[in-house]
Order: sequence, then C-alpha cells, then structure tokens
Amino acid sequence: MYAKAIAHSGMSSGQDRARTVLFVGLDPMTLGAISPLFRDRKRTEVTTIAKAMSHLAVDPPDLIVAAQTVADGSALSLCEEMDEIQLDYASRILLIADPDTMLSVETALHAGADDLLYRPLDLAALETRLIALDRTAGQMRRLADLKRTTEISMDRVRGLYDVLDRDLVQAKHLQQSLLPPATRDYGSARFSVMLQSADSLGGDLVSYFPVGKTKVGFFGFDVSGHGISSALMASRIAGLMSHQSLRRNIAIAFDTDGTARARSPSELARHLNEAILNDIRTDQYFTLVVGHCDLETGRVNFVQAGHPHPVIQRADGTIELAGDGGYPIGLIPDASYDESEVMLYPGDRLLLLSDGVTDCIDPDGNMLLEAGLIELMRENRALKGTAFLDAMIWTLNSFASDQDFPDDISALLIDFAGGQPISPEP
Repeated sequence: MYAKAIAHSGMSSGQDRARTVLFVGLDPMTLGAISPLFRDRKRTEVTTIAKAMSHLAVDPPDLIVAAQTVADGSALSLCEEMDEIQLDYASRILLIADPDTMLSVETALHAGADDLLYRPLDLAALETRLIALDRTAGQMRRLADLKRTTEISMDRVRGLYDVLDRDLVQAKHLQQSLLPPATRDYGSARFSVMLQSADSLGGDLVSYFPVGKTKVGFFGFDVSGHGISSALMASRIAGLMSHQSLRRNIAIAFDTDGTARARSPSELARHLNEAILNDIRTDQYFTLVVGHCDLETGRVNFVQAGHPHPVIQRADGTIELAGDGGYPIGLIPDASYDESEVMLYPGDRLLLLSDGVTDCIDPDGNMLLEAGLIELMRENRALKGTAFLDAMIWTLNSFASDQDFPDDISALLIDFAGGQPISPEP
C-alpha cells in the first residue's frame, strides 16, 4: 500500500544518507539501552509501520531497527513492503524479537530482514552486528552511486548514438546522391548501376558520365576499409569524376573550342595515384576500373588498377574476363598503368563489379568466387539493365541465406545493342 508513494519519490544520494538510522516501534527501555551505540548517527523514531513507510518515501536511512511487533502490525510486513518496492538503494533492516515469539532467523531473512536479535539484548553482539551492517550499507551506497553514475553516462551515450545515427542516415542519402541515374539508354548502349553498402556508409562507388557526342565515361572503385573514413575518401574520389559537374571532371579534357574529349585512362590512373600519395596523404588506397565506351563502335578503353576483372558476356553467352590487373591507386609511388581495349558487339554486355560480389559467403563459409559469378551471369543471361542487377542481388542473398553481406557490393553494367546512338551530351 505504501510502495507506489516510495517508488515515485525523489531520493537523496547515498552520500547524504550516510550514517542514518530509523527506529520503528521500539519501547523506551530498549531505546535507552541501545542509544549509546547510535550516538554518532542521525536518528529518527516512529511508532508505526505506516509512519516508517512515509519516512522511507522522503529519506531512506542506512539502517532500520524495528521491533517484531509494532502498533499497526508485524515488522515482517515492513520487510515485505521494503522487498517489493524498487529503490536505487535498499536500507538494511535489523529486527528485535522476544524469544517466546518463536520467530526464526530463517523466517526473518525470507521476509526481507538482514539480521535478527533476541531480547534480552547483548550489546556487544549488537555492536558487532552493526559493524557488519555498516560495511554492507557502505557497499550498497557505493553500488547505488555507481549505478546512478552509469545510468547518467549511458543516457549521454544513447544521446550521442542517436545524433550519430541521424548523421549517418543523412550521410547515406548524400552518398547515394553521388550516383548517376540507376539506368540510362543512349540508344546503342544502356548503362545501369547498383550500390549496396555493408554498413550505413561504404567505400564503393560506380558511375558513368557523358564525354562529348559519342562517348560515355565510367568508373568503379573500392576504397580499403569500411565505414566513415572509407565513405569520405569515396566522396572525395567521386567529386573528381562527377557526372554532375563535367567541367570539373578530371576524366574529361576540353579543347580550346570547348569540345570535350576523353582523357587517357592510363594518364588518369597515374594522376589519381600521384594525388593520393602526395596531395591527399592518407593510409587508404583504392582499387579502380576507369575508362570510356564509344557508342558508335562499341570500343571500350579502360585501366584496371587492382579491381576485379571486368566481365564480358557475348551475345552467344560466352564469358570473358578483361583487363591486365595492375596496382591499386595510392599504394605504389610512380606506378604505371597499362590501358586495355575490348570491343563490344550487338548483344554483348560488360559487367564491372567490386569484390563484394565474388567474396560473398554462404553459411558454410564458402565464397561465390569467379565460378559462381559466371554461373550467375549465365542463369540471368536474358535479363538486361537494372533487371539483371536486381537478379544478381537476389541470387547473392539466396547464396548467403539472407545473411548480411560482409562487404560493399557495387556494379556497373553496359548492355551494348549497336545501332544509332543517342548523343550523351546534356
């Protein structure tokens, strides 16, 4: 009946409660006998359980010394009430009983008391019990204060995590804005992209952009590591080859008359390697495939810098791996990068992907590898554009038994149809 009032009351700190005692229902003779043992404590005397519970709601003491029989009931009910309420600090309870009541120590402890003494009181024994109870009370105060400090710290940590979560959501939206449209038809060829990060933010990115009237540039890269630092590096690299600001895109050169032309992929790779090592000065590196596709002829020129081999699927279903490997960007000073060239014919397609695809793991720890990728492409041969990329993710989810992917997954797909191109210029 008193629990609700106490559970919602304001509590003073454990330090403020130090060395306090509440006497409940003790007769004057008993009080007079034991008072010398409590002369250094703040003492309060009440005659009923109701008054004791009211006092507990305002100022819980370290110690309660109660007679077994009180004016409005048994002190055991006080113990039971105390045991039911949720306090950050529990007072120690010492019961004083008459021998003829047959109250056992076991019964008292089960009811919630901490100790039991019988009349006539042995003051030396009482003093010994008080020392033990004081030690327990001190430990309880320290635990209560530690709990309170921990809860305050946890509230602060939760607040910081909430702010961080909101920032990560916003950062993910910003990172997604770096992607071009999911698919675009240039008449003779369709470009499609897909990005799925393993964490809130990732270091993978793929994109394409127009270069003059007949070419489309493209890239795919994978920054080492995961998380915020990789995402920041990815954003920095994407800004250098943005589809949104072609004049600032370092993959495009402009003649004096304003005509855009594709910069050599090997020259571009060397420039990026030098910038990462000398200008940006970071411990991170990234793998890269960067190049351009001629919409009229189907000729694709590119550089592979440590990134997985681009995969060509011919119109008849034949699978080819293109590229010469190469060093990642930002790893080897003065590295040179060889340019590769492949031809796409009507019905062919070129798939650019990160190692998150081939490194996808099934529940037994087996990777998909290139053999699994080839099988995946054969099974989905009839699908084009984003339909193929969606099917690829579905297949990977099935392979991994819907486990979270351990790495970012990105892909760019060029479906070459041939015929009359649509000028990619804005």
